Amino acid sequence: MFVTDTGHSFSFLVYPNHNPPTLGVKENIMGADLALAATDFEANVLKSDVPVLVDFWATWCPPCVAISPHIEAIAGEVDGQAKVYKVDVDANGDLASDYGIMSIPALLVFKDGKVVDRMGFGSKDQIKNFLMQHAK
Repeated sequence: MFVTDTGHSFSFLVYPNHNPPTLGVKENIMGADLALAATDFEANVLKSDVPVLVDFWATWCPPCVAISPHIEAIAGEVDGQAKVYKVDVDANGDLASDYGIMSIPALLVFKDGKVVDRMGFGSKDQIKNFLMQHAK
């Protein structure tokens, strides 16, 4: 436990090598074509001519892992009408911070370079409808 100069205390878990547990999930939990790094964000999301769903997630997050198959399926179903990407918040912390990601999963829809909608955990149909309402 640590105490700040204002008297507030806090504690945190320290993981060996600074890596949180992955819940037994394989390193590549998603199709490589959905992974998006901060360096490609502007070209693939902000300059897209179709709406883009971005899933901010992490391997150690059970709800993120649970919706991962839905995100992958939706990506295949909306091809041409919208785009879908996944951003690992551990590898792209600055990007997550830029968009105010405070909890995950965080699903953001971008259109014309701006965030137009956001949601958390949902069913496949809820997530797909959430995205496609912006594709019309």
